[in-house]
Amino acid sequence: MSETVTKKGLGAIVRVIEVYFVLVMATILGYALLKPAGGFEYDITLLRIVITMAAAARSVWLIEKRSESTRKYVVASMCAVIVISVLDMVFGGEYERISQVVTMPVLIAGGVLYFGGSVFIVGYFAFSSHAKQVFVMPDDADEDEGSKESAGAERAAGAAKVAETASALGAEIAAGAASVASAATAATAASAMGVASAASAAGAAGAAGTAVVKSAASSASATKVARARQFGVRHSPVQPTSDTQEDIYEKPFTWPWFRNLGLYYCVFSIMGHWAEIGFCWLIVLGVVMGDYDFTHAQLWDWWLCPYPAEGIAVVLIALLLFPFKEWVLKKTGGRVWLTLIISFLVNMLVCASIDFTTGITANANFELWDYRDLPFNFMGQIVLQNTLVYSVAATFIVWVVYPLMAKWLHRMKPRYANGLFIGFVAFYAFLEVLYYVHLGPTGFVFG
Repeated sequence: MSETVTKKGLGAIVRVIEVYFVLVMATILGYALLKPAGGFEYDITLLRIVITMAAAARSVWLIEKRSESTRKYVVASMCAVIVISVLDMVFGGEYERISQVVTMPVLIAGGVLYFGGSVFIVGYFAFSSHAKQVFVMPDDADEDEGSKESAGAERAAGAAKVAETASALGAEIAAGAASVASAATAATAASAMGVASAASAAGAAGAAGTAVVKSAASSASATKVARARQFGVRHSPVQPTSDTQEDIYEKPFTWPWFRNLGLYYCVFSIMGHWAEIGFCWLIVLGVVMGDYDFTHAQLWDWWLCPYPAEGIAVVLIALLLFPFKEWVLKKTGGRVWLTLIISFLVNMLVCASIDFTTGITANANFELWDYRDLPFNFMGQIVLQNTLVYSVAATFIVWVVYPLMAKWLHRMKPRYANGLFIGFVAFYAFLEVLYYVHLGPTGFVFG
């Protein structure tokens, strides 16, 4: 890619389109701010918001990267936005809802700006020669440059170690060959002299030299496998004893590392809500002790309402609990059951701490839960049975779910992983504003 192409300006029209996308996202967040959470229904409007937020956020990202897939993505995503918006207006009742709060001139002007702008963007990115000249960067160019440089430095250091090891092994092999040669000389001399004991000693020396050569060759093979595994090359005869491989888990403080942590937080904040619903059904069925309230709308009806505590818990798993499990596994010499027990106990301590901290900050008046009547509770905020359930779930995530997600994200092409992150975070921002930020008479209200 030439220097002239990579530095070609975006131009005024593209910058205006970027501003348009930002305004679209700001408008949706403003809608979430003014909309009562209880009045938001999970219908075609939700689908429109998901598509629009993901399309706008990802489009801005690709435009800034000047990616060669920008034009195709913008055209396809904006066509989807136009179609779903028309369906929402005609069949979803969005037209009636908007016409109740704004005047007809404002409604017409907004419609022209929204749909007219979308059609113009589709036409510009589909047919503009300027767009064809600007968006030419390879799709994987958005991979973190710092990660590339770091990986290159690691590979150079690894290559140096391989060369050093090869030199040492060469010396060992040479020494072994010398021993074999010495043994052959001794055997010849012993044969000439007719000394059987000397021949026996020479044979022993030859065997020792051969053993040295075999040992060196075995060490070379093992070193080759270890270095190949570091460089991301699979070697099927040798299986790793642990999931901690340098070619699987992202290097800390790089863009892929931060991106993955953000995805874990967003995804598990929502899935944690679903887990809470499942646990309440266990209470309903009498499997565990506790009370339930079917009138609690946030739990039973707003099933996309994020529970940040669960998202934070999974981030802590990635940062602390999984590395701790790997460290214990190494220290115990690969004893899985001992490591599992230690991991479970530490997970229990962390889960209890998070649950208690959430309780005393968000449930000080016992409005969300009250465990004071249950056995083995502490200050009514945490109870043993719940802590055990959370600990089992955390241990399952540490040992199974997190390694699978980390490997899946690592093997995904950077443009797809980044696209997933950008789209999901944009939609998650809408959910956070809808359910946790409100505009009251005195200003913003959080929670």
